[in-house]
Amino acid sequence: GEALALVWEDVDLDNARLRIRKQLGKEKILKDPKTAKSRRTISIDRQTVEFLKQWKTRQHNLFRAAGVEQQDDSPVCSNELCGFLDPDNFSRWRRKFYVKEGLAHYPNFHALRRAQATLLVAGGVDPKTVQARLGHESLNTTLNIYAEEVGENDRKAADFMGELLRS
Repeated sequence: GEALALVWEDVDLDNARLRIRKQLGKEKILKDPKTAKSRRTISIDRQTVEFLKQWKTRQHNLFRAAGVEQQDDSPVCSNELCGFLDPDNFSRWRRKFYVKEGLAHYPNFHALRRAQATLLVAGGVDPKTVQARLGHESLNTTLNIYAEEVGENDRKAADFMGELLRS
């Protein structure tokens, strides 16, 4: 819902950041996110910045061909009528895409959010940063619901403690 609600003024390509201010849910209306912490700014990687630059140019041409001017409040994820995507249509498309691309083990975006939380924590990103990226009000939500244990990190923890005790 947060991705579908993004408009171009929320995308800062120069500083590689996205502002999450709204979500588009089943009701098909833009609304505030669930909690105050869900309103946030997150960094994006250079590959995503390049993709968004290319998409913005392509979308500009698509809008122009439809007789519409792309504006700051134009949706980043737009339909053929230059409006916001229908969440139901997007969900159907996403399921088909996941199967086609071999991602069927991620049946929904919450599974991808869980994978992101798990991989970030396992990669050494501090839990508070992971909490902020996911927009969770509570660190408990991030760690107890989204992040999963990564078995090989137990070996790293044991080795780390061994080194500390040896010093």
